[in-house]
Amino acid sequence: RIQGNNVDLAYSGPNPNNWPIKELMENLVQSGGLGNIARANFWRACRWVGIPTLRRGLDFDPYTELPTETRIRIRMNSAYQNRQLADAPNGGIPQFQFNTSNIATRTYESAVGSSALETIRVVPNPYYGFSSYEASQLDNIVKITNLPETCTINIFSTSGTLIRQLRKDNSLTYVEWDLKNTYNVPIASGVYIIHVDAGELGEKVVKWFGALRPVDLNSF
Repeated sequence: RIQGNNVDLAYSGPNPNNWPIKELMENLVQSGGLGNIARANFWRACRWVGIPTLRRGLDFDPYTELPTETRIRIRMNSAYQNRQLADAPNGGIPQFQFNTSNIATRTYESAVGSSALETIRVVPNPYYGFSSYEASQLDNIVKITNLPETCTINIFSTSGTLIRQLRKDNSLTYVEWDLKNTYNVPIASGVYIIHVDAGELGEKVVKWFGALRPVDLNSF
């Protein structure tokens, strides 16, 4: 029902003039009184609106601290009563069904962990002298993301020389690389091979290109 009238929302072809809610959509985009009334009627017709919020004291970072139980409250704009809809389930009484089984976190499954290695990335890639992770002109930072809890990251030049080794053993899903080698010397621009060893889960190799900016001597 739209504005008190039963409307057949069946597809009526590609011609917009045949669309069942063409007039309503035209009213929604108008300015002034008619548009305001149409928008008010539109939102009043919404059955329910959900806004997920965190309880006080809970943070989304790191992801391992996400709750495993969720409570959903639905506040209806109209009374909970029979809508007299033809062939409606539950006798026309509003009915809501939720299923999160396909998106629930799966833990301690080697197959899932191994397949997740394919999502490992270096960002930004390519790196053109700047990233949003840098706080000043002295910083050079990229992140290796979607990492397992424990892994070893080896960074090689295209000639096979080991440039840097990073070890991770925490619940964060990323590590930062300051674009320096083992001796704390900034690397040269070029292509690098990043090898992630996740033990029993497997390995992942990522190619990364960086074009580093010259040192800003005015910063000293």
